[in-house]
Parts: sequence; C-alpha cells; structure tokens
Amino acid sequence: MPSKIGNQESVKRWLNRVMTRRTRSEGTAKIYLWHLTKFCEWVNKTPDELIIDRRTTIESQVLGVRRTHEDLLTEYFGHLESKRKLARNTALVAHAVIRSFYRANYVPLDVDTPESWSVRAERVPSRQELADVVHRLTSPLQKALILFSVQSGQRIGVIRSLRYAMVKDALATDKASAVSVPATLRDASGVSVNKRRQTYDFFIGKQAKDALHEYFSFRGDLRDADLVFVSTKKHRGKPAPLDDEQANRLIRRAFVETGVYTASEARLLHHHSLRKFYQTSMEQAGVAPTWYEQMMGHVLPRTQKAYSKPSREQLRAAYERAEPFLSLGPQEPEQQPRDSAAATQDVSNVAERAWEHGVDRGARGVENSLPRVAGRGIRDHGSASESVGVKPRVLNKVVKEEEVTVYLDDGWEFVGQLPSGKIVVRKRSE
Repeated sequence: MPSKIGNQESVKRWLNRVMTRRTRSEGTAKIYLWHLTKFCEWVNKTPDELIIDRRTTIESQVLGVRRTHEDLLTEYFGHLESKRKLARNTALVAHAVIRSFYRANYVPLDVDTPESWSVRAERVPSRQELADVVHRLTSPLQKALILFSVQSGQRIGVIRSLRYAMVKDALATDKASAVSVPATLRDASGVSVNKRRQTYDFFIGKQAKDALHEYFSFRGDLRDADLVFVSTKKHRGKPAPLDDEQANRLIRRAFVETGVYTASEARLLHHHSLRKFYQTSMEQAGVAPTWYEQMMGHVLPRTQKAYSKPSREQLRAAYERAEPFLSLGPQEPEQQPRDSAAATQDVSNVAERAWEHGVDRGARGVENSLPRVAGRGIRDHGSASESVGVKPRVLNKVVKEEEVTVYLDDGWEFVGQLPSGKIVVRKRSE
C-alpha cells in the first residue's frame, strides 16, 4: 500500500468535509490523516479499496459479511488498547476518525462509540495562587506569558503566533486595549491557529501590558514581524518560536520555582487551566457568555451567532468591568450581577429551548411552559418534554472536554462550555 494516501479520491472527499467544518484546523486534519493511515496499514488496504469493499459487503444478505467493516473497526480498537497500549481516549479518537471516513464516503458504519473510561486530571489555579506566582517570579518571559494568558483568555496556539505589530498599539494606552486576531493567523510553521476562521478581538488589561513592557525591554528592539513570545532557546542565532509544550513547561516551572505548587501538583497544570480561570472570572464579573466566548475565539452555535452582535466598544466596556476579576491582587472582587446582555441571553436561551420542544415562541402556551423549562438545567433537558407535553426534537448532552471530538464526529454539535469545564453538545433527532 502506498505510504501517502492523500491523493486517493475517498481521502480527498473526506478531508474536504473535515476542513469545511469551521471548528476544524489543519492540525486536526493531519491527526485524522495519520489515524486513517495506521488503520489502512493494519487492514492492508488503501482507503479507496476500503470504500469499494464496504459498498460490496454492505449489500450482502449474510449478516456476518454485511458487518465486515464494523467488525474490523471493533477489532482494531481492541488492537490499539491491548497491543499498542494506547490510552483509552486516544483509541476513541482513532475510532471516531475512521467512522467519519466511512461516513464522508456515504457508507457509514453501524457501530456504537465505546465508553470513555479515563479522565484527564487538570488543576485550575486560584486567583491568590496566581498572584503569589507573578509576585515572586523573576523571569520576564514567565511573568508576561502567565499574565497575558490570564487577562486575554486566548489559546496557546494564538498566543505563540502573535506578532509585535498586532499588540504594539494596545501597549500605547492605559485603557483596556483590543488586539485583533486575523482569520488567517498562522504560527511560525505556517499552520493555521485561528479555529474560528474569522477575525475577532480580544482585550488585555494593565497588568498584562506592564508585564509585556518589561519582557520587551528584556528582549531589546523588536520589529513588527517578530513573535510576541519566543523560546529561551536559539535557532541559527535567533530566538526559536515557542511551542505548546514549552509553554506548559514554563508555566509549571513558574509554580514550582516560586513554591506555590509542588512538582507533583504542577504536573496537573496546563496552559488551558489559565483559559478556564479567565472564563470563570468573566462569569464572576457578570459578562454575557456569548460575549466572552467571542473574545476567547470560540465558535458560537448557529442560533447564538446569528443574534449576538456586540460592537468592539460594547466588548471593551464589558471587559473593563471584568478587569478587576482578571487582575491579580491581594483582594478578591465581589461577584457582580450579570449585565443586561446576559439576562437577554437567558431569555433567548429559554425561548430556544421551548422551540426545541415544539412550543411556538409566540403562543400563549409558552408563557406557562417557560418557567418549567427554564427551571431545569441543561443536564436534564431531555426530560423537559414531560412538562411541555410534546416529543423532543433535540437532544442535549453534557460531556467531558476530552470526549468532545468523539461526539462531534458522531454528528453532535457544540453548544457551549459550562463553568465546570464540561461541554454541552446537541444532536437533532430524526
């Protein structure tokens, strides 16, 4: 079998489908292609041969023949766990990838998703712990990286791809400053890192800007095209680009070196933990979820994206209200009531949930149904039809963050992230 499978018609059709979904990145496509290559090597068939064989066996009257490819996938999943000793969730990703390949070529597999057993442990630092770390740090890079991450809420892929020209205007003012992330933002290797695939703004506060000034003074004169954050290592005499794992190591080392965490505690710390701190702080400040999700670069669900259209100045004003919660000082700010935008979104969400259960938004019956539907959490949304009295047309499910890829590839849609870090996904019933 050829080592490169990208030119196969079945693979082209599949990758086109993967890349046209807005939440997909080029990195995701590479991972998908790698998993498919390993499966093809294991069955000793090319992707096109797999699809041709599937079209033939699926027409068989013999059940064992008809389910040949389902049995192959089940056996391969067991091989990944028992022979290759892959983690359960890694094997689950491979399982989802292979199913998506068959589905994209119009011969879907009738096979259930195996259960996920493992949970990635993660530690989210408290505001006081973060304050202790940045107060004790002597490294300008570590201090700037942590404060910028805490006050911007950006993915590490975006942070390590920002150029000096993108932030220098934001550093020239004392107000909360906007930084625009281009739709085409790429890292030093040329990989697209803006998963939203459209330009969006985020903001940074005074502490992040002060830390950047100190870090840039340490680095010396910068050109517009220079990366904002670089590794401490050199490549051909120049600072090397920062990668994701280096960023994680810098953050863990900062917590250990300052005595805030032990080495074993720091192993549970990831850059993503700082994004979770940002989101929690935004919620404490009463910022509307769709507003802070836009600032974080999240892809909003279709209904929310269509109606939530805050201007840059509205986002800036919301960020300025939230900045005390994102600033690391000795005192914890008091939690604020949610603003009118958040309250409006609550009404919109309730109306949307009523619609999902077949209730006419304009009907008088909605007035009676809404309090009961609104009183239920998303977790028991599936049983809300008992109070509305109609058959549900939409299923919502709360899943762990590491399980999201599996559900998305099984036809579920991303809805949003809960304060606990778990993800809400949705699937419309037939």
